[in-house]
Amino acid sequence: MLKKLFWNKRFLYILLFLFLLFIPWVPVLYTGVLIYFPYDETGKERYTRITGPLIQYIGGEWVSSDRIPQACKKAIVIAEDSDFYNHSGISIESIRSSFEYNRKQGRIISGASTISQQFIKNAFLNRKKTYIRKIREALGAILFNLLFSKDQQLTWYLNVVEFGPRVYGLQAASNYYFKKDASRLNIRECATLATFLPRPVLFSRGYKSGHTPIAFQRRFQRIYSGLAPAPIKREKEKEKEKEEVIEDQEEVD
Repeated sequence: MLKKLFWNKRFLYILLFLFLLFIPWVPVLYTGVLIYFPYDETGKERYTRITGPLIQYIGGEWVSSDRIPQACKKAIVIAEDSDFYNHSGISIESIRSSFEYNRKQGRIISGASTISQQFIKNAFLNRKKTYIRKIREALGAILFNLLFSKDQQLTWYLNVVEFGPRVYGLQAASNYYFKKDASRLNIRECATLATFLPRPVLFSRGYKSGHTPIAFQRRFQRIYSGLAPAPIKREKEKEKEKEEVIEDQEEVD
């Protein structure tokens, strides 16, 4: 009996150990330092990058929450996860829709990742499109949401996310595109950076060359319109109304 109990406990310990290996180690973020392995511009090779709140004190790239413009936080939410402040790290409805779509396609195309899931993937996992990775990603996102506030999650995300070829984190992106400190980014610049996120390397090349794809332009307009102050929006609505009146008059003539 005692021997059986011993083996049962041992089995449970083994399962617990395997689970701890399986789930992303989100609690390490409490150390204030994150060592992770982002991808280079080819999307194949990885290199070492260190970030975190403690890194800023030794000259590293980290933008604290109070230095991140509210426009940038809002732009990211509009662009990547409009339900960010309501879900618990994952969106069940999005996962269900994505799973159904992938099943019909016969392969994983749509990931339905929230901001929390994207951070877990970028910081702890890889880009391989497998269901195992998605499960680990979802578990990590739930834990991330339990341990950190929404503002803390956004701060970590913005300091880790890719904005271009070997351009990771908001400060690096601000230097690379606008030659300024991240705290000085304006509304248009925040909207521009958020626009890069689905295809950062591709969109970055187009932006740098002055030939942005139509998809980039449409995405930018959607994000920027969500950020634009009310007076700007009213002015645009007035201009649109004027255009409609002119068109109506031309039709009458």
